[in-house]
Amino acid sequence: MDPVLPYQRAGIDFLSSRPAALLADDTGLGKSLQMIRAADKRNAERIVVFTPAVGRISWRLQFQEWDTLGRQVVEYPHDAFGLIPDGPLALLVTLDYVSNVKRAAALCDALTKAQPFHGAFIDEAHGLKNPAAKRTQMIYGTTLDRQNGHLSWAIQPALQFVWPATATFTPLNASEIYPHLSALFPDTLKSIMPRNRTSLWHFTQKFCRVRNTNYGEKIEGNNPDTIPELRDALKPHLILRTKEQVLPQLPPLTTELLPVETVGADDLDEALKRLADADLPDDEFLDAVAKAWSDPSYSTRRRVLGDLKAKAITPIINDFLTRYPDRKLIVSAHHVEVLTRIEYTFAPFNAVALHGGTPKATASANVERFQK
Repeated sequence: MDPVLPYQRAGIDFLSSRPAALLADDTGLGKSLQMIRAADKRNAERIVVFTPAVGRISWRLQFQEWDTLGRQVVEYPHDAFGLIPDGPLALLVTLDYVSNVKRAAALCDALTKAQPFHGAFIDEAHGLKNPAAKRTQMIYGTTLDRQNGHLSWAIQPALQFVWPATATFTPLNASEIYPHLSALFPDTLKSIMPRNRTSLWHFTQKFCRVRNTNYGEKIEGNNPDTIPELRDALKPHLILRTKEQVLPQLPPLTTELLPVETVGADDLDEALKRLADADLPDDEFLDAVAKAWSDPSYSTRRRVLGDLKAKAITPIINDFLTRYPDRKLIVSAHHVEVLTRIEYTFAPFNAVALHGGTPKATASANVERFQK
């Protein structure tokens, strides 16, 4: 049975046929799979993957599972000491790394000297919503000041294709898609804007509701009169499917693994390493894990791990709640501290918590609030 579902195959065909495309599928519908297989279909052996730091491990796993071209997965600069290997390659670069001008300049130098790349993936591309941000300027083109002069590098002219992906291209308003439109689809931008008026300010004035305040202009949402024109203009460049639309193709329950790095939690790392190195049969290994995890001395380590999980899942929860303000989401956790952190983080979304320490009256009120 083909593990690639029909809607994913349609996404692969859509991406592979375009030098630039926006992939806006729902969370959990396999955007990474579609991008990798679309690159495979183009026989694009060398890919740059711009990703948030939390996505590095996940991308390694995704390439291991779906890559058919035998690409080596390398994180820049750690895995290769700042050098970029030749041959089939997926080069992982964090968005935080390119937010630093000096590091971005070093990466530009390395890319210039390396074997040419065929394309780029931009994971969680809503992170490039601000055209003034260093990460946006580095990826979509800017002039970087250096001691020995200036260096300008933009990914679009140098590559065969660029595919940004996120479930929330415009979390707050239409202005947040402007950097992608300006960098990847300049002709489309020109077609929907008056002549010589394609700046972010002009774009915002046309497609957003803007109010003048004592602190300057404030965007308060989209302009309902003009936003249909923007949607129509984006249709040739954007593919977006929700879970409801592809539900008949999905298995009864879809699970997605989100690996968590334990860097910085040295005590936890050592404890996990001892268990992993024990080389025990499966049943004995599980017994050893259960025994170790029930030891009171491990409680702190369990909390550390819970905290790391909370940090890893936070951006995914935020994307879901931002994109679907009328939907409900349930998050389960082992430790009260983790639930409290998530409840506090998402207080603006009216989050409520239930656990063993919740007073009965409060629990009832929270259940009623969630249901309504």
